[in-house]
Amino acid sequence: MRISEIFRGGAVVGLGVAASQAVNILSYPILSRVFTPEQFGAFSIFFFGMQILGASLSARFEQGIMLCTTQRRARSVLLLAQATALIASLALVIAAIALQTTLDEISGVDLGLFWALLPVSGFFVSCQTSLTYMAIRLGAYRNVSVAKVVKSFSAFVIQIILAYFVLGGIGALIYGETLGAVLSILPLLRCSNKSLYRTAFRKGSRRQYLFRLAGVYRDQPIWNLPHVLMSQIVRWLTAIMIARMYTTSEAGAYFMMFRVVMMPSTLVSRSLSQIFFRSAAEEQRDTGRFERSIVLIGLPVLTLGAVMALVLNVYGPTLFTFALGPSWIVAGEMAAVFAPYVVLQMTLATIAPSYLLGKKQKVMLVVALFQSAVFLGGFLLGRQLGDDIFWAIRTSVWLSVPYMLCMLIWYYRMAIEKREGCKDDSIG
Repeated sequence: MRISEIFRGGAVVGLGVAASQAVNILSYPILSRVFTPEQFGAFSIFFFGMQILGASLSARFEQGIMLCTTQRRARSVLLLAQATALIASLALVIAAIALQTTLDEISGVDLGLFWALLPVSGFFVSCQTSLTYMAIRLGAYRNVSVAKVVKSFSAFVIQIILAYFVLGGIGALIYGETLGAVLSILPLLRCSNKSLYRTAFRKGSRRQYLFRLAGVYRDQPIWNLPHVLMSQIVRWLTAIMIARMYTTSEAGAYFMMFRVVMMPSTLVSRSLSQIFFRSAAEEQRDTGRFERSIVLIGLPVLTLGAVMALVLNVYGPTLFTFALGPSWIVAGEMAAVFAPYVVLQMTLATIAPSYLLGKKQKVMLVVALFQSAVFLGGFLLGRQLGDDIFWAIRTSVWLSVPYMLCMLIWYYRMAIEKREGCKDDSIG
C-alpha cells in the first residue's frame, strides 16, 4: 500500500468521521434539552450493550478479511462473519425475552422488552463493521465515509421525530439508534457479493468451504473475541456501577461524556485502524515488518489526541455547559478527568491490529484482562477513597495511564520485529 494511498484513504475516511461528528455535535445541544440525564443514563445501558454485541456477534471473523490474499476468499470470510452474527443474534433475542426481568434487576434499569431489541441492534452494528472492513480492503473509502454520516444524521432525525410525534423518553433514543445502524449499512452494500449470499447455503461445497474457513481463522473467536468482549464490557459495567453506586443522572453524564469525547475518538481510531490494518498487513507481507505503517498512522493520531486532551483538560466543563446547558456540567468535568485516558486509548485502538500481525493473540488476551482489571479496580478503589464519583474516575484513569503507555511500547516493538513467512494460510 503506497504512502499516498494511506493518506488518501485516511483523508477520505477522516472527512466522513469529521462530518458525522459535526452532525453529532450539532445534535447534542438539541438532544440534551429533549431528553433528561436520567433518560440518557438508562439509554447508556442499552447503548453500551449494543456496542458489546456489535463487536462480538460475528466472533471477530471479519478481521480475517484483511488477512486474505484473494478477494474471493475475503468475500467468503465476510459471509462467514455475517452468518455467525445472524445465528448468535437470533439465539440472544430468545434469551433476552425469557430473561428480561432478571436483566432489569441486574442493571438497575427498567428496559423490559427493549432487551430483546438489543441483539437486533447489535446484529446491524456487526454487519456495518464487517462491511466496512470489506470496503476498506476494496479501497471504497467514500462509501465508508457516507455510511458514518448516514448513521449519525438518521439516528438524530429519527430520535427527534419519535420524541415529538410518536413516543418520548428512552424508547425514542433506542429506536433512533437502532434504525440509524440499519440505514448506515446501505452505502456499504455494494462491497458485498449478492450472488455469494444466494448460493452460500444452497450448495454443500460452499457450506463446507465456510466451515473450513472458520477453522483457519479459529484464533479470532478463541483469542481475539474474549479480548474485545472484555474491553467493551468494561464500559457497560462502568455505566452500571455508576447507576447503582451513585445515581442514574450521573450515569447519564458519563454517557454524554462518552458520546461527546470518547465516541468521536473511538470512531476516528476504528476507521484509521482498518486503514492501518490493510497497510501494515501488506507491508509485513513485503518486508516482514510494519514499522513504517505504525509510524505514519500512529504518530499523527497520538499528536491529535494530545491536542484534544489538552483542550478537554482546560476547557471541558466550560464547553459542555455552553453547548449542552448547565445541567451537563458534570459531564464536562468527567471529560477533563478522562483527558489523559482519551489520548492513549485513541492511539492504542488505531494500531490495535499490531497484535494480530505479531501473532500475539494469546498474550493480548492476558494483557487486555489486566487492563480491564486495572480500570475497574481503580474505579472501586476510588470509590473507597472518597464518596465523590470523581475520586473513582480519577483513580481509574491514573492507574490505567502507565499500563497503556507500556502497551504502546509493546505494539511498536512488534512492528520493528521481522517475521518470516507472513502469508495467508491455505485450506486447499
